[in-house]
Amino acid sequence: MTEPQQDESAARIPEIVVLYCRRSVRPEGTVHDMVQTAGNYRVRVSPIACTSKVEPLFLLRVLASGTEAIEVVGCPEDQCRLAVGSQKAKRRVMWVRRLLEEAGLDVERVGMSHGVGLTEGDLLARAERRFRREANAETSASPPVPSVPGRSPKLP
Repeated sequence: MTEPQQDESAARIPEIVVLYCRRSVRPEGTVHDMVQTAGNYRVRVSPIACTSKVEPLFLLRVLASGTEAIEVVGCPEDQCRLAVGSQKAKRRVMWVRRLLEEAGLDVERVGMSHGVGLTEGDLLARAERRFRREANAETSASPPVPSVPGRSPKLP
């Protein structure tokens, strides 16, 4: 006698990834890599040296690995140490959103915001807003991004 199979998607907790510029958080306390479950979703927060280092292919691979949404948090454009880091990241995020739209997928799955002096709570709040946007989007019934076998992205 075989046991009834559980639907994996029903048991799966949606994950939101937050990639943030180290200069966007408070200087006295860097928020370290963390994974936290908040209500009905999981948040993975990872610092990066500069949001200009976020490549479009990396964002697509993160989505292909099963992540529901990604929020890139950069420093304010006029305070970027590399002068154009936040601007580069913004263009790349917009490019990924256009690719998602062309593929018939929900563009709200990827977004960007800016901040300075942020705390861990601020980053988690941004993840929650991204999750709510993605969940409330009209096209939220769009198919998931196809996964690429053996190509799981490594977060910074």
